[in-house]
Amino acid sequence: MSGTRPHPGGCGAADASFSVQSGQDVDLDQRLLRCSSAPTFAGGGLVVALITPVLILITGALVPLGVLHLHYGTIAAFAHHPTGKLIFFGAVALPAWHAAHRLRMTAYDLGLGGGVVVKAACYGTAWLLILVAAGALIAI
Repeated sequence: MSGTRPHPGGCGAADASFSVQSGQDVDLDQRLLRCSSAPTFAGGGLVVALITPVLILITGALVPLGVLHLHYGTIAAFAHHPTGKLIFFGAVALPAWHAAHRLRMTAYDLGLGGGVVVKAACYGTAWLLILVAAGALIAI
């Protein structure tokens, strides 16, 4: 594999020593487990794939059409409860981190590089969104 540039993946400098030699079996699951951002990336993918479409269906179609009746008081009580805040935070934070990682990998694949500017733009935006969501949830 000489002459090819390594894909930055999600592991950063901690995975810089990872190399593949010809004939060597690589267990990608083990490699991902070593990555610190793998759980947040995977959790974000799960939320985006399974939970976000349901939330869009409920809040964008079923409630406005009158099929599902959710009262404001019920939703407000849920949002004020610590468990509800944690769920709302997860519904924002995990997809934000997932999207940041996907955008960083896309920028790398498009030849924009994997430098500090791309990382700062992608992950910085995700952190900003996460902090705004945390602030809004703490305020209610």
